[in-house]
Amino acid sequence: MRLFSFSNSSWQKWIPLLVIIGIAVLCISPVSASPATDWFDKGNSSYIAGQYDEALAAFNKSIELDPNSAVGWSRKGQTLIMLGREDEALEAYNKALEINPNLIYIWKYKGGKLYNSDRKAEALEVFNNALKIDPNEIGILNNKGVILHDFGRNDEALTVFNRTLEIESNDINAKENKAHVLDALGRYDEALVTSDRALGTNQNSPYAWNNKGYALYGLGRYDEALTAYSHAMSGPIDSEVWHNRGLALSALGRYTEAVAAYDNALITKPNLTAVEVTAVKEARNSALQNMTQQTSAPPVQTQQPTKATPLQYAPLGAIVVTLGIAVWGRRRTHLK
Repeated sequence: MRLFSFSNSSWQKWIPLLVIIGIAVLCISPVSASPATDWFDKGNSSYIAGQYDEALAAFNKSIELDPNSAVGWSRKGQTLIMLGREDEALEAYNKALEINPNLIYIWKYKGGKLYNSDRKAEALEVFNNALKIDPNEIGILNNKGVILHDFGRNDEALTVFNRTLEIESNDINAKENKAHVLDALGRYDEALVTSDRALGTNQNSPYAWNNKGYALYGLGRYDEALTAYSHAMSGPIDSEVWHNRGLALSALGRYTEAVAAYDNALITKPNLTAVEVTAVKEARNSALQNMTQQTSAPPVQTQQPTKATPLQYAPLGAIVVTLGIAVWGRRRTHLK
């Protein structure tokens, strides 16, 4: 299982929204125009232009003139993230929340930073705090579910994804992640239904197709699983999909093709964790053993997915992480 990290592109997508927020907050202040506002605007302009050093200098100047601006501290934190200075960014977010603990988007960004730093327990606490402000924020609910899944608390994660879908029935991330959790719980019939619902929202989602293949594999419908995995190709989880194709091919006794599929998975192994790489290698060795024995003895049976050993000869999932504003699955295993 693998997670999507909070990338710079995820932050970039929300620049316009955050600029609007910042400007709106400043416009309702007692002084409609001030030196602090001017520096803030310069920082926004530089940020949008990708000139992050200049943006940081401008936001620092704005904060110097107005140290109680939560939005200013937040924008400084975002800029520091873009510069790769994540510890300093966390300090800026903490300062913003000291000033105004009700700005939910700052809780989102703080949680994202902690998650990327593999501080998942702290990230979960942050998302729980954010949900006290707005218990119906679907992005934060999604991220909470992802972390619960990471901790192996899949029943709780399922509850969270169900809650997300009660609020927004067409949320693709929640559908994909729910399907993945159902796969992890061995509830393949339900996972198949949920995957199809996700594909009804986005028929080109590689995460939904991968989850569908996972469910079909778990149900012993290997030819159909191969078809689903074919649709999942040419996406951001190719390594997982190649591994999963190998499992289905092995189950069909097509060991030569299976070994080639595992080799393709290892070629793209930067997308896999060390545990997943080990799982791929073990599955490849099993296929090689079966290939040599195929004409002289009954093949060694490929193990089926089990809840106790979810990566041992079982499909790799993909879950979708969002900043509460963007996206897990699988892997998207998707925290798409």
